[in-house]
Amino acid sequence: MEKNQNSWEMQSKMPNMIRVFALTRLPRGCASSRYRVCQYVEPLKQHGVDLNVKSLYPEWLYNLRKRGGRKWWLDAVTLIIAFSRQISYSIVALNADIILILKNAAPFSLTPLLKFFRRMGKRVVFDFDDAIYLKTSIVEKYVRLADIVIAGNKMLAEWAREKGAKPRVIPTVIDLNKYLPRVSYELTANRLRIGWIGSPSTEPFLKIIKPVLLKLNVTYPIEFCVIGGKPPDMAEVPLKVIEWSEETEAEEISKFDIGVAPLLDNEYTRGKCGLKVLQYMAAGIPVVASPVGVHLDIIEHGNNGFLAGTDSEWLKYLTLLAGDSELRKNIGQQGRKTVEEKFSLNHMAEQVSVLFKSLHSNLSM
Repeated sequence: MEKNQNSWEMQSKMPNMIRVFALTRLPRGCASSRYRVCQYVEPLKQHGVDLNVKSLYPEWLYNLRKRGGRKWWLDAVTLIIAFSRQISYSIVALNADIILILKNAAPFSLTPLLKFFRRMGKRVVFDFDDAIYLKTSIVEKYVRLADIVIAGNKMLAEWAREKGAKPRVIPTVIDLNKYLPRVSYELTANRLRIGWIGSPSTEPFLKIIKPVLLKLNVTYPIEFCVIGGKPPDMAEVPLKVIEWSEETEAEEISKFDIGVAPLLDNEYTRGKCGLKVLQYMAAGIPVVASPVGVHLDIIEHGNNGFLAGTDSEWLKYLTLLAGDSELRKNIGQQGRKTVEEKFSLNHMAEQVSVLFKSLHSNLSM
């Protein structure tokens, strides 16, 4: 991302590039920032769009907040840093043709700033991939101010449409260059590696499958691999906790025999965009997921994955996959094909560039 920061200073060398300034609250270490914005920087350049991404939280502050919890002094430092960055980045944004705001991009309202950009003749795009409108009313204001709203799934798009927007659905996608498809589907050391990747906010959903894992472990010795945190209350489940890093996540996922994505069914979870399911599929790993939200759109039950809504269904499909390497291979390969055809970064970057170019052409008229 740093390589992109000075590109606008070289604009005379790239006179035909459309300049897009993207503002996020959290840095690249946050999955939403990385997958919704940061990973598009290089692919969009190939389509004539110069994307400049800035986050209001530096990486060190983001990591400190994840470890430190809520402390008044940390909140105060965060506000000071975020506000000072917002001022300096606003000056940079004035050189852009289009302003893109990701989710609730600041710990304070950006409404006055967005109105200012509109008065300055800038186009504004708002992107969101969670039902964050259930947690903060500021999202509705951003939606009403934006020229275009990009929603991560159909449910989010419908909410934005009800607020008067004309949303475009752009799903979360995967850079397939980082995920090599699985070659061998044989178990390692006769132990079934069931894996999950996520964050502290989604860890509680693992309680859904704890009883199932304990039953499965009686027949098939398992190792439950967790990337991105230590799950709560998983006593007696053979557990391996793996520290997350952007450099190793694809490699670690490729070691799974089965990937799981349990979710409770509520309005907030139905707004999620299915990232972990797509990561498993990209690596050619068979997936079992709760039949919630976008999982129903991504997974064709029995073809590229399995949907499990009860303990008995979770146990049934995990057991089927555990005992059949050929089934794991077929489901995994179909999952990879799904990502290649519908959820690849290269394919979606072209669509996003067309969206920006259309918006820019209207600005130039």
